[in-house]
Amino acid sequence: MRRRTLFGNAVGVSAALLVTTAVAFGVEPIAREPDTGFVLKQKLELLDKATDLTDRFIAMRAVEYVDGIADAAVGLGYACYPTGVDQAQVREVVLKYLRDHPERLSDPAPLLVLNGLLEAFPCKRQDEQ
Repeated sequence: MRRRTLFGNAVGVSAALLVTTAVAFGVEPIAREPDTGFVLKQKLELLDKATDLTDRFIAMRAVEYVDGIADAAVGLGYACYPTGVDQAQVREVVLKYLRDHPERLSDPAPLLVLNGLLEAFPCKRQDEQ
């Protein structure tokens, strides 16, 4: 027979409360990440016109999604942006890329984020330094 611990009960109760709260407020418990440039563009543009908490939450998740890809791109040496570039500027760079390339909006969102960052913040090659 399996004994329940206090921690196990707390986790179960916390998960149940989270799901109940999400359902009560009409928020999906697990939001899907944007899979295409079209979806990402919609979610990023929602930040400027969000009228309620749900829209703001969806938009901020998209911003964090872009920020995560940007961090990885910089960490791996694919993109090099100057010190002081903030999350809002990265969002604007990606959004500009998506707006400037409507023919690519059906492409995978991570690829488009990376392309936007590479176009705006290319790393210098060793022979250029």
